[in-house]
Amino acid sequence: MFRLDWTSPAGTAESRAGFARLWLRGEVDLAAAVELEDGVSVVTRGQPPFVFVDVSQVTFMDASGLGIIARILNQAPDALVYLIGAPRAVTLLLGICGLDRLDRLVLRPSSEHGVDLSQSLDGELLRLSNS
Repeated sequence: MFRLDWTSPAGTAESRAGFARLWLRGEVDLAAAVELEDGVSVVTRGQPPFVFVDVSQVTFMDASGLGIIARILNQAPDALVYLIGAPRAVTLLLGICGLDRLDRLVLRPSSEHGVDLSQSLDGELLRLSNS
């Protein structure tokens, strides 16, 4: 089985064949974006059909953070990217730059029942409703 893990103060990533997750936390600015490059590589390597990016713990995001999301979309061109738990400031940024209009980027609140983020990748179970 294909598996990669990565962690830093700015985020954590894990990937298996078929799906990947990236958790971002704290301030996602230029300094954090540099740290997150390895995490982006982990979640896009292997071209998974689904990438989940949890931003529920993000306290600040600038254009560098949007660049991380855009990089995931570019490096995994066939993936459906779920942005989970985006704070209002993040959704406003997505709207300003037009990323919120992309069909491949799906915004979901962290408590939505359709995406079970509590399930570990180790269990290889990912439930999607409305897919």
